[in-house]
Amino acid sequence: MENNSNIASLTADDNVVSVYMRLLNHLSIEAKLKLIAKLTESLSVDFKEKTSSTVEKKSWKSLAGAWKDMPDDLEDQIRASRVSKSEVPNFDDV
Repeated sequence: MENNSNIASLTADDNVVSVYMRLLNHLSIEAKLKLIAKLTESLSVDFKEKTSSTVEKKSWKSLAGAWKDMPDDLEDQIRASRVSKSEVPNFDDV
């Protein structure tokens, strides 16, 4: 279902771009260059904001307390479930 919404938004975005291109086609080269500069500036600001917030979200500090809901004996359970490679299995009983 999510893929369909992505496709629909791409199609809608493509339609919007087509409409703008028809409007902008008649602009002078200077006006188009100014528009490109403004769009580039806008993108760089948006990109900086998004990357800085992403870095904060993915910080190692967000892992603090990640194991707080685990049982206290989890370490013992993990150790008990391990199989030592030095132990040779007994195939005589098979």
